[in-house]
Amino acid sequence: MSYEYINKRYKTMESHRSTWEHHWQEILDYVLPRKAEVSFVRAKGQKRTEVLYDSTAITAVNLLAASLQGTLTSPSLPWFSLKLRDAELNLDRDVQLYLEDTAKRMYNVFNESNFNTEVHEMYLDLVSIGTGALFVEESKDGFRTGGIHFNALHIAEFYISENINGRVDTLYRKYKLSARQALQEFGEQNVGEKVLKAAKEKPDKEFNFIHGVEPTEDYERATGEVNTKLPFHSCHVCIEDKMKVKLGGYEEFPYLVPRWSKATGEIFGRSPSYNALPDIKTLNKAVEIGLKAWAKAIDPP
Repeated sequence: MSYEYINKRYKTMESHRSTWEHHWQEILDYVLPRKAEVSFVRAKGQKRTEVLYDSTAITAVNLLAASLQGTLTSPSLPWFSLKLRDAELNLDRDVQLYLEDTAKRMYNVFNESNFNTEVHEMYLDLVSIGTGALFVEESKDGFRTGGIHFNALHIAEFYISENINGRVDTLYRKYKLSARQALQEFGEQNVGEKVLKAAKEKPDKEFNFIHGVEPTEDYERATGEVNTKLPFHSCHVCIEDKMKVKLGGYEEFPYLVPRWSKATGEIFGRSPSYNALPDIKTLNKAVEIGLKAWAKAIDPP
């Protein structure tokens, strides 16, 4: 039941998102070509700047993303502090010292992780296509040993849904793992026959997986299965083997999904790049024509 439900809901969310993909592809072609893989997938290492004659937009997007990171989540300056809801307790010196020490410990955890690298990727997504997603979880080695791990998702691989309050509480992610990676991630006893066979004969062959995270009550209502008592249900399925490979849950929704600005009735955000795209394309075309005119002036027929 798990696989059928996850796959069916994934396809529904995929169809709802299809109208956005052309916009994202066009924007990324001009402002963030290294991530321009939405409507189609390019080969690894393939040239991404074939339509570009001017890099102003690329520079602007990187500057804005760097500015957001420097002012909101600076890797070198404190960017948050802790307070209690009780105003009187906040005045107690011992409480103040405790909160300051806790904040320092949190900063150390952030700086010892890959947070600064991944949050920058999320800011790039936010200022280019208007929607970002950052996955937050404990390290595979456990919190005490490995701390926290962050992963910025590419817009092409995730699909979202909101609750009644307009907050994202459901995210489905489609991703690939090689056969050997699937064994490392899920264990030999949890994967299907196709993955096991490939692990022996072609360990680098890739397989498609879907990771669905949603409110536990939604999953239980749809499937009738009770797999966790935690507020959010997690399920990984393998598409080729048509089976679930991992079940779990989260105390809190593990994805941070900021939107730059969101129109009423829409789920995905819109960024400054949407407004600037006509100017970006005009400037790019003007530079292209200018280069052609320059070539004719230097070396006329």
